[in-house]
Amino acid sequence: MRAVKQIARVFIYPLITSMGIERLFSVASKNNKLILVYHGVVEQPNAKVSVGPISLKQFTQHLAYFKRNFNLVSLETIFDMYRNDFVPNKKTIALTFDDGYENNYSNAYPLLKQSEIPATIFVVSENIEMEDRITWYDFLDLVKPDLELTKVNFEIIKTPPQRTISNLKDLVKSLDIERRTALFAEIKKQLPNKNYLAQYPREHWRLMNKNELRVLSDSGIIEIGAHTQHHPNLGSIPSEWVYKEVSECKRILSDLLQKEIKSIAFPDGSYTDEVKNICLSVGYENLLAVDYRCSSDKNDKNILPRYCLSSTTTYESNIIQVNRHFRSYGF
Repeated sequence: MRAVKQIARVFIYPLITSMGIERLFSVASKNNKLILVYHGVVEQPNAKVSVGPISLKQFTQHLAYFKRNFNLVSLETIFDMYRNDFVPNKKTIALTFDDGYENNYSNAYPLLKQSEIPATIFVVSENIEMEDRITWYDFLDLVKPDLELTKVNFEIIKTPPQRTISNLKDLVKSLDIERRTALFAEIKKQLPNKNYLAQYPREHWRLMNKNELRVLSDSGIIEIGAHTQHHPNLGSIPSEWVYKEVSECKRILSDLLQKEIKSIAFPDGSYTDEVKNICLSVGYENLLAVDYRCSSDKNDKNILPRYCLSSTTTYESNIIQVNRHFRSYGF
């Protein structure tokens, strides 16, 4: 199977895109609008550190292709189109980014600005309060080479031992911030290299600071949206936690940017009908999923799905998938 994929990526997909055949997928779909999501844009991708960010070279290629073949609009515009049942005369996409990495500012933004392409960046608000703060999932990825889970005392947070990093991540998604902090303090005790961040290029983990967020927000082409305060799975935590996560993020970003924060993207694509209602009650207007998870979603004008581009495949493969997914993620 791996050999077949490699042959397709090296020979078949470049042939398809060179002939423009991939456009037949989107043309054949009755859906005319699609929202895409990236996480980061880095000069030197390193899957051993993080599988999230895409290469700067490939992102540049994406923007050029999108500019040639699609109508590029803001998230607010594409929601307006959806709510008003507006059918554009050209396939239309909106770009979004999750988490708020500094590379969104240093690498993605100059290209977006140069091409006058709007985008929305969803930010985890706790990470703009402290210098060198990183996301909890990046923390686990960066300490993974030195981490022996059998030596972690999970009794301090009253949970069974976790045997794999994947299981540990699933656990952290449902922890309150106090237990998460206690668990990470326990993990740090066993790290031989306390300065683990210095081992990795900052473009893979550094998050935007307050000034960078202000610059983007004032640019005229970038909307700053919410991605909760601590990045839990909203569909897995009690409703009172959900309220605090989404309301505090909205307040912090609104105070910083002096703008109303209208959009929120659900971390890990996790939500319920109750989560949606809480977000609407605190003033969010545009809710972003990945896959639809509730039976009410297709008739709900407040929520839309997004297609996540792969950071571990080729430009041609990604372009084919974007065109194909007008059918499954488009609207």
